[in-house]
This record gives sequence, C-alpha cells and structure tokens, in this order.
Amino acid sequence: MSIEMENPESVLEKADAASNWVAQMLLAHQVGDEDRFIKAHAEASCLLFDVTVELEQRQSES
Repeated sequence: MSIEMENPESVLEKADAASNWVAQMLLAHQVGDEDRFIKAHAEASCLLFDVTVELEQRQSES
C-alpha cells in the first residue's frame, strides 16, 4: 500500500508526493489502519507546508 517518493525537492515533486500521501490516507481509512492514516497525514501536512512556504517566498520575491 506504500507509494513514497524519497526526498522530493522541487515544489512540483513535493506537491506530487503530498497527493500520494493523501491517497494513502484514504486507503488507510478504508482498511482501518489508523497508524498509517496518521503517518500519511503528517507526511502530507509537512510537504504541503513546505510547498506553501516556498510559493510564498517566490511570490514575495516578485
């Protein structure tokens, strides 16, 4: 059930990895795997926070 991207670096890679974690959240929920759901949620949240920070920095630079 695991599709993980190792060390995503670009904004696009981070957004893609986060979407994979969100998909894993749904699968974990469907099979009742609370630990996996929590891990996927944490990973997606961290990646999306990074994406938000990077996009905000780019916007403030322009």
